Amino acid sequence: GDVVVQRTAAEQWFFPDRWFSLLRFTSADDRTVGYYVNFSHPLRELRDNYYRDIDLELDLWLDIDGTMTELDRDEFEEGIASERLPLEWAQQVTDAAASVVTAVEYCLECYGPDVEQMRDPVFGIPEFILRA
Repeated sequence: GDVVVQRTAAEQWFFPDRWFSLLRFTSADDRTVGYYVNFSHPLRELRDNYYRDIDLELDLWLDIDGTMTELDRDEFEEGIASERLPLEWAQQVTDAAASVVTAVEYCLECYGPDVEQMRDPVFGIPEFILRA
């Protein structure tokens, strides 16, 4: 049967030059449950210490073993069809998603089925997202 893990916390990293942010979901004992890549307009400072990103619908769930599940493709395509999502932004998201998938596949090939193996020692950011 399915295993249900109680998520108790999340940490999120934003990148001012990338079309995504990354969330790490953890259990009560700080064990990583998985990663959620939220494709969005790059973080933008509106005024001192006040930032904004714009969610662009498409998301990617990443299990610790590297299994990837794309989420909300229908909402992303609906945004394009209704012209709510500019084509230039949609292309940036498509390119960013391909880059993340390629980076995950590279890390899995190099380190095996555990995306937790290689994380930045200072900030804890996993290597796959730094390569994307």
